This record gives sequence, structure tokens and C-alpha cells, in this order.
Amino acid sequence: MKNLLLTITALFIFSINAVQARKIKSTQPGGFTASSTWVGSVTPAAGDTITIDSSHTVVVSSNLSYSGTKMKVIIYGTLNFSGGGSKLKMPSGSSVQIMSGGSLTSTGSGGGSSKTIEASGTTLWSGSMGTITGPAYVDQNTPLPVTLLTFNTKTKNGAVSVTWSTASETNNDYFEVERSIDGGQYKTIAQVKANGNIAGTYEYIDQIQSSNCIYRLSQTDYNGTRTELSYSSLNASKLTNMSNITATVWPNPSVNGNSTIRIEGNTEPIIITITDLTGKKVFEKTTTGNTFDLAGSTQNPGIYMISIKQNDIIISSKTWMVTN
Repeated sequence: MKNLLLTITALFIFSINAVQARKIKSTQPGGFTASSTWVGSVTPAAGDTITIDSSHTVVVSSNLSYSGTKMKVIIYGTLNFSGGGSKLKMPSGSSVQIMSGGSLTSTGSGGGSSKTIEASGTTLWSGSMGTITGPAYVDQNTPLPVTLLTFNTKTKNGAVSVTWSTASETNNDYFEVERSIDGGQYKTIAQVKANGNIAGTYEYIDQIQSSNCIYRLSQTDYNGTRTELSYSSLNASKLTNMSNITATVWPNPSVNGNSTIRIEGNTEPIIITITDLTGKKVFEKTTTGNTFDLAGSTQNPGIYMISIKQNDIIISSKTWMVTN
């Protein structure tokens, strides 16, 4: 009889956990804790996978704290933090996935640093980082990196103006501007102090009398991790032979890295390189084909950068999201 009671108790506890691990979806715009916001008139709880529909804005307006099983928030629409002290504190291992077209925003009174998403005490996002648009993925092991909005070069008063702007910065120590004359060897010409954790606009004036340069921008975190961000060519003729090459990655996001790169207009060998958000190279392959299967290149969920290079010049860069 005692063993039977133990078995029934164990089954009962298991059934409770199974019920708690739900998938819930928004049915209309509204508050995060309002039952009317969600299909079935439920409210989010620990263990849930929470999806915000593309046409909905869900608002966090108070300090919300959850404990227990990890949560996952998937944003096709908008998750907005309104008012000072609005926080979403989730259990360890929780994550936020912002899909293409989705956004994470902060509005209303109160400092940006008072509006946060946390997982077991680790800040995944704060309002001071500004609006984050998808695709993006963040958990305790994958903090949001520098999100680059623009990187441009143009002649200005006999010199070259190199400008760039960011949508967000996290623990960003400094930027480096590099210059190449031949597209092969790069020389660091400037180190520009970054804002740290605040988005910004930057400019460096290169006093070079040349219109045949390619510029490269990188950033370095406080911990010394360096990540290449973008390239810009002052002279489009250097890219003439590669101007007709286009690349697409599909599907994106992908499940377990099962995507394919399709390349149009290519007749020469290219190098496909995949790096994670720390700048670590996780895959590299030289190919001459028009399609390349990415299956097996990585199976760890997160955001990756795919760079397609020819003759030491990056001709296409893609953000690739891997889920499980």
C-alpha cells in the first residue's frame, strides 16, 4: 500500500510538471500578466514557452519574477517595457528569441537600466541598450553583442570620413578601424573608444589621399574578445567582378542548423566562414558550388555570422539564427 501511494504521488507530481511546461501564444495586444492577452485566458508561468504574435505588442509594466523551470520567450511582434522598474526576471537557463520583424523596446518614464530582462540574476537586456530588432537570440551564455546599424565611407575635404552607428552595445570597450589598399592586408589606423553599454554614432577621419581603399570595422569587449563587424569599400570598382554575386540562407532561422546557402553569379572559389557572437570561428569551407548545405556546421542554438569571402574580400555577410 505504501509503495502504491508513493507511485501515485510521483505520477501526480509528474503530471503537474507536465501541465506547467506549456506553450502559450498571444491572442491580442495587452499586458504580460493579463489573462486576456493569451490564448485560453492563461497567464505566463515558469516552464512556459511564450510566443508573441507578429501583430501584437505585449507590455511589461511592473517587476515580474518567476522561479523554477526555465522559460523561453519568442517574439514575432513587440515586447515592450513601460515605466521605471519594469522587469522580467526568469529562472536559470531561460532565453529570449527575437524573430525577423520582432522587436524588444523600452518606453515611458524611468532610466533604461531600470528596465531589464534577467535570468537567474544575469542581465540579458536592459532598456539602456535601446531597441533590439530580430533576428536575435540571447540567454545567459549568449549576451547581445554590438548591433551595427550603419558603416559608411565617403570622401570629405580631401580625406576619407569613416562613420558608423550602433543600435545597441554591451560591454563594448573600443572599435578598431582598419584600412586595406589591395583587399588583402589590413592595417589598423584608429582605435575609437566605445560607449560601453549605450548605442552611439561614431566618425573617424582618415587623412589619406586615395579613393581605392577598403575599410574594416571591429569591436573589442572589456574581456578582450574581438569581433569583426563590417566592411566598406570607398571605390566600388574594386568589387566589380563580385558585384553580381548574391547569397541567400534558407531557412533562417533554422532548426539545429539545417539550412542551405544558395549563391548566384559565382564562378570562382569562395570561402564560407561561420563565427559565433564572440568572434570564435566555428566552421570554414572553400567551395565553388552554387549551393552549400550547412547541416553539421553547428548544432548549438544561438546567433551566428556567415561571411562569404572571395579574393580576401567579404562579398556577403548574413546573420544566421539556429534554434533547437
